[in-house]
Amino acid sequence: MKIRNTVAIAAIMIAAGFGAQAATVTVDFEGDAAGYVPNGFTSSGSSIVSFTDSIDSNLEIGDYGTQTDGKSLIVRHDDHSTLIMTFSQLVSNLSLSFGNDDPFYSLAGDVAVLQGFLGGVLKGVAFVTMNRDDIMNQTIGFFGQPIDKAVFYYGRLAVGSDGSLAVNPINLIEVVDNVTFEVPDVAEVPLPASGLLLLGAGGLLAAARRKRAA
Repeated sequence: MKIRNTVAIAAIMIAAGFGAQAATVTVDFEGDAAGYVPNGFTSSGSSIVSFTDSIDSNLEIGDYGTQTDGKSLIVRHDDHSTLIMTFSQLVSNLSLSFGNDDPFYSLAGDVAVLQGFLGGVLKGVAFVTMNRDDIMNQTIGFFGQPIDKAVFYYGRLAVGSDGSLAVNPINLIEVVDNVTFEVPDVAEVPLPASGLLLLGAGGLLAAARRKRAA
């Protein structure tokens, strides 16, 4: 009876070892060459996410002192562009740092916006009121269910004729860094340990058979 219980416990431990683990990925652009990059750009920090300028192709890697955190990704030119982040697999808990909230090109109450999508369906929106100090010292995040695309931009709250609230992009250059997200990490599955547990369970079963035979 004790042997059967031990085998059952071993089986439970093996099953538990196959639970999915989450790995955190951070793209900080430090390993990327400064200068303009094309739409669909992927950083050396991770091939999971690609970046696109929604209006034109004005993405740039650059270091602009306190407006950035070392090298950062910039949506160059003052227009209504948004930064589109497309993920090659589902991710969750997306966050990023943002800068260039220039007080001369923004108004009190203007916000940073991060939208999360799954299969083209909007799954959630995060807003952070910009402190407008022109320093990269704020972050924004989208937490919860998995997404496969995100959109980031600077916006201004507006009330529609029907009373609905909208956030319209403003003419301000978006600067982002430390793009962080979580992905399932299959490398975390302890297959070697599970194999040892299986061998141990097999040995216990063999011992039980020998005991019964005696």
